[in-house]
Amino acid sequence: APDGEVDIQRGDVEWNDAGALVAVEDHVGADLVGAPDDRVDLLEKALSSVFDRQSNPPPVMVSDNSTREYSELSKFQQRYGFSYIRQSGALTATEHHNVCLQLPATRWVWLLHDDDELRSGAVRGVEQFLHDTHDAGIVVGGVEDITYGGEVTRHWVPGAKEILRGDEGLLALGDEWKPRAPCQIFQKQASLEAGGFQDIAGYPSDVAFACKLAHDYGVRFYPDVIGLSRMGTHQTSYVTTEKQIQRWVLFHCQQVDCIRSLGATTHVVNRLADFLIWKTFANF
Repeated sequence: APDGEVDIQRGDVEWNDAGALVAVEDHVGADLVGAPDDRVDLLEKALSSVFDRQSNPPPVMVSDNSTREYSELSKFQQRYGFSYIRQSGALTATEHHNVCLQLPATRWVWLLHDDDELRSGAVRGVEQFLHDTHDAGIVVGGVEDITYGGEVTRHWVPGAKEILRGDEGLLALGDEWKPRAPCQIFQKQASLEAGGFQDIAGYPSDVAFACKLAHDYGVRFYPDVIGLSRMGTHQTSYVTTEKQIQRWVLFHCQQVDCIRSLGATTHVVNRLADFLIWKTFANF
């Protein structure tokens, strides 16, 4: 297994029933492109965005599936006081994502990869929003893409206001895939009933999982930015060679097959496929 995987979870559930947070080191899909050996600096930024930039941080648990010990983690724990679980280091990325769905005692799970961040003050507004959401399997807020250094390169806020499901839910997620880890919050029971993340070549099928929750359980949109998604060459999904591109496109083809199996109409599946496969390929 490639080096490093880190996650987070619950502590005492004093944040109403509205959410644990999980951070995962994003080296998933390392068979597609080599993973960096050390991303502790980014994990520190992720944790700081939760504890230093929120007036009421959620209960946090770090689940560590790295293949070697990082002394910095104990320093972070002393600084912030989060709960910590050491995994075996042998879990696949998909297995670790699914473990993270099971660990929290809260009703909602906010999955944050270690290279992503929460928007300053996001927790304050999201807490009551989640507390009042009872008929949806996933909440999606706005997101900003940022560079390694934190510069904003894209801003997106969802326009839909009502809870949607079925084809409407899939279309509301968009034929351009804007939702991603730091702006998606999963309803725990629905996530487990849905079977969690499916594995595709060692990579968790994140888009297909969000689509299944939206289609079968409903999606509700939060009308402001809540997450910062760090994009760039440090990511394992950043591909450059023809072989890597082919594998990445095949991965998205298989995600589309998963979405098709939900029973969505051909028109809706084709719109999602246009972005996930053909637009992705064109970008390369």
